[in-house]
Amino acid sequence: GQRDESYYVVGSVGSDVGQSGALSASAYVNWFSSQIDNSDLTAYGASAAYNRALTNRLTARAAVAVDYFDSDFSDEDFAAASALVGLRLDF
Repeated sequence: GQRDESYYVVGSVGSDVGQSGALSASAYVNWFSSQIDNSDLTAYGASAAYNRALTNRLTARAAVAVDYFDSDFSDEDFAAASALVGLRLDF
């Protein structure tokens, strides 16, 4: 019979920055192969984030991420990027 195969690798690191901050980063790669229509997909991505406690109840966060998909399913490859800046208030 026919079968699909998928493999992936994920890694992440993190570290405290000063007394109230933290920095983290992660990355992945994913391979998918389909024998049904001989289509393959390779996906890559990475992200990074910085968190900082402003007070006991208020935390700030900034993050960025990028993803890229190289696909035989479509004539076009896809790329995406995102960014986030926010505050979190704990009750």
